[in-house]
Amino acid sequence: MTDPPGGGPDPTGPSPRQRWRGRLTAVAFVVAAVGIGLPAILGTSQPASLASMTPADGARLAAAPTSVVLAFAGDFAPDEVHVTVATAAGVTVSEGDPQVDGDDVRVQTGSAGPGGYLVAYHVLLDDGRSLSGMSRYTVDPSLPDARAAESSGQPSPAADAHAHVPPADPVNVALTCVAVVLVGAMAVLLLSRPRIRE
Repeated sequence: MTDPPGGGPDPTGPSPRQRWRGRLTAVAFVVAAVGIGLPAILGTSQPASLASMTPADGARLAAAPTSVVLAFAGDFAPDEVHVTVATAAGVTVSEGDPQVDGDDVRVQTGSAGPGGYLVAYHVLLDDGRSLSGMSRYTVDPSLPDARAAESSGQPSPAADAHAHVPPADPVNVALTCVAVVLVGAMAVLLLSRPRIRE
């Protein structure tokens, strides 16, 4: 008696070798998809960090800049931004609130004449992390090539031409004191505000 159609093994079905080949093909496809997609997904979430600042830290300028620009890299999503520019005497020259344009933060600045200036910044990101730091630049009209040092985004060679430790500079000491005051004020301002989210 013959088996009814579909009641027994199908001699035309795939062989064990074909079945294994199909499984290996499926596994290879999944591995390739993960290998291509996972780096792309991970690459879109890089921690935010300060990439550059204009004027650069240690820059010596022939004329005071009209603004200070901080360029950030990575996943930069600021919730609050504070930038203060002040002289060694504690005179604030930053004007108005910082303006955020993409990954750049710009604050307009005035001038209090020749001398050292300190830039202090504190950025609170929307994920709860924060970025903070300080930078210094000097305005000295007697430096004819200071503009070139500013445009390159690097400190002037005169700023690091000597390897020995220089004597304490009253301007640097004053700027350090101003930095402590500014950073402390920013911290108090941020901690005193009610948190919007956990």
